[in-house]
Amino acid sequence: MAQTTDPKVKPLADTALGIMALYVFELILVDGAICEDVSAWGPQATRYMTTFRPVFEYLKTLPFEEKKKVIGAAVDHDHRTRFSPQG
Repeated sequence: MAQTTDPKVKPLADTALGIMALYVFELILVDGAICEDVSAWGPQATRYMTTFRPVFEYLKTLPFEEKKKVIGAAVDHDHRTRFSPQG
């Protein structure tokens, strides 16, 4: 997945990629739900899931506790960016 061959860094890079993939997918779903064009999010979500299928396949292989951490990190990132004061 992540484009590194360093065995010490690869697991962290793969996890970081998974966090960002889930974060972007969450944005598509949440922002799509409040968009005026209710038909826009469906094709975009499908296209995104197709493009990043290897990332989501990797995430499915993680142990349950690791999945919880990755999902929690993606949600935390969304809260930090969405609800932080703009400056």
